[in-house]
Amino acid sequence: MKIIPATGVSSIDVSDVFSAWLYEGNGSTQALANGVDLSASDGLVWIKNRGQADTHVLADTLRGPGEILTSETTAAEATNADTVTAFNDDGFSIGGDVAVNTSAEDYASWTFRKAPRFFDIVTYTGDGVANRDIAHSLDTTVGMMLIKATTVSATTNDWFVYHASLASTEYLKLNLTSAKFTGASLFASTVPSATSFKVNGNSLNEPGTSYVAYLFAHDPVGRSGDGLIACGAAAHTNGTATDVDIGWEPQYILRKLADGIDEWVLVDALRGMPVGGDETYLAAHSSAAESLSNQVELTATGFILPAGHTSGTHIYMAIRRSMKAPATAGDVFAVIDALTATEVVSGFPVDWCLNQRKTAGSTVASARLRQSISYTYSSSGGSAAGADTFTHSESFIGTGHSPSNTSMYYLFKRAAGFFDVVAYTGDGSNGRQQAHSLGVRPELYLTKRHDASASWAVCSLALQDQVGLSPNGRLDSPDDTESANYGLSCSASTSTTFYLDNKAEANAVAGTYTAYLFATVAGISKCGFYTGTGGSQAIDCGFAAGARFVLVKRADSSGDWYIWDSVRGIVVGNDTHQALNTAAAEVSTDDSIDPASSGFIVNQNAATDINIDGAHYIYYAIA
Repeated sequence: MKIIPATGVSSIDVSDVFSAWLYEGNGSTQALANGVDLSASDGLVWIKNRGQADTHVLADTLRGPGEILTSETTAAEATNADTVTAFNDDGFSIGGDVAVNTSAEDYASWTFRKAPRFFDIVTYTGDGVANRDIAHSLDTTVGMMLIKATTVSATTNDWFVYHASLASTEYLKLNLTSAKFTGASLFASTVPSATSFKVNGNSLNEPGTSYVAYLFAHDPVGRSGDGLIACGAAAHTNGTATDVDIGWEPQYILRKLADGIDEWVLVDALRGMPVGGDETYLAAHSSAAESLSNQVELTATGFILPAGHTSGTHIYMAIRRSMKAPATAGDVFAVIDALTATEVVSGFPVDWCLNQRKTAGSTVASARLRQSISYTYSSSGGSAAGADTFTHSESFIGTGHSPSNTSMYYLFKRAAGFFDVVAYTGDGSNGRQQAHSLGVRPELYLTKRHDASASWAVCSLALQDQVGLSPNGRLDSPDDTESANYGLSCSASTSTTFYLDNKAEANAVAGTYTAYLFATVAGISKCGFYTGTGGSQAIDCGFAAGARFVLVKRADSSGDWYIWDSVRGIVVGNDTHQALNTAAAEVSTDDSIDPASSGFIVNQNAATDINIDGAHYIYYAIA
């Protein structure tokens, strides 16, 4: 028996107990390091080939490596030592079986670690006793249970599904698309308690038959507002979108229509749940490759069931998005001078990518939340066709804007206090407070409309604090940022919402938008303001080893949005830079910036004018 940590859910982040992880097969062996410790506590690994009609593979620590179940069949447990081969302290290992590791094929995996108020695994042998009580350790409401006979049963071998949104006499079958069934004896017509559940009859308690039960909690609030998982239901009417409010943004959803024939849809944020677009989804009841359709759309507080779904009650199990604070800048940001033609490797799941051509060409911005949409900075036009695709967990494939050695890549991961992305639809109001997950008040945020032509609006808290106004700028323009109003206000934003007014750039009726929110994390990032001195001055960001990325903009007059990075060089002497708001090639003939251990040094020269005496500047820097 493995040790279950005694701490409650309030002491853990969802990344400690759950991972959606994408990888490419190599046909041999692999260790997948997704950050979930399966050596100190029990857990479940679920794998599916994304591109081929291969079986689902479910392996757990109680039954052991190589002992697999398939969610789409009634088959008993099978032994295949070439599937999941080990449960590790940072993930799991796989062999070369085609269902988990075919060379050059893409796979999705989901790892659930046993933890109070989140997930539990129970195995038992049937004894035929009526209304049998089976202990579990969720220590909260049971939201959903999947129970399967692992040895051959004389009666039935289906996957039985209990869901808290159904009556205690109702159940579903994971391996079937059928509507809910009624069977009073299955769970003894009893709602599970926080410590046990009941089984009855041969389907779930046949003498001598072995069973495994996977239990998922319903605990959206948690002990301190930090719940990780929700199992609920949404009443949906075909033709009208349904907004499901959980209170937080999910990263994984298992969904099914309960009172009609429908698929068991598996979606996750890594493969994409874009607002206004189609999702790549897998079906738990089918071995088919993933399909593309509009299944769910993420919001900062839950998800939307699109209008086209069948009317009825849709049940779901949703797992919260991780917004764990970064320990180092390398956890959440990377600068890469692309050397390959097909793939850019970040070392972490990328949520936002800036692809800046070093030769003449616009900067392209692509976000995981918007998978099929990208934008250019050097013009104020609408969205560009063919966005980059965020394919693997530590890289993305630039299908729309192919990586090349003429491009610089600035890669960001969403994390508490550092950076967030929010997709929303405008409502035309003034003073709107739109939810976000940054966890602190944004100090710099951008909005971009993509259903119509509109500028990139920008707001800086440091600038607002200095000039006492709510000035805005345009990221696609060198215009000053102290007099314009594009509908944003950092000072009126909060740790849970950001401010929007009825402007075309921010909150027009039915307009579709994406917002990008940044903040200061001690030793990692800094959103700031300085007044020029006319010579050289050090900008203290609180860093220990200087800045890897610096963005500077003059606020009180015209000035480009200049970028420097340590890959091309923040050095004593000339430094290579570009501007986000132009399509000009990189420039390496001036010395406008120098290194400083606590941040960076700005030098006044006519090439960039980033330290004119008395002028106002805003900046964003990453260590």
